[in-house]
Amino acid sequence: YDFFGLSPTDKKLIHEEIFNLCHYANGFTHSEVYCMPLHLRRFYIKELINTKKAENEHYKKSSSRARKK
Repeated sequence: YDFFGLSPTDKKLIHEEIFNLCHYANGFTHSEVYCMPLHLRRFYIKELINTKKAENEHYKKSSSRARKK
């Protein structure tokens, strides 16, 4: 770690989180996510992951039903 800041690895992870929320959550701007407290950013990321998993499961179920007909 740098004495006065984050390591390059940490910076990359932070910007990946910012990108994912802005791109996939549809509604957040870069500056909103960048300034968002860490616990809120992690909450929204967790909710986004859970929502995408549920959507994927729903899609798989509906696809398997369509194939059975």
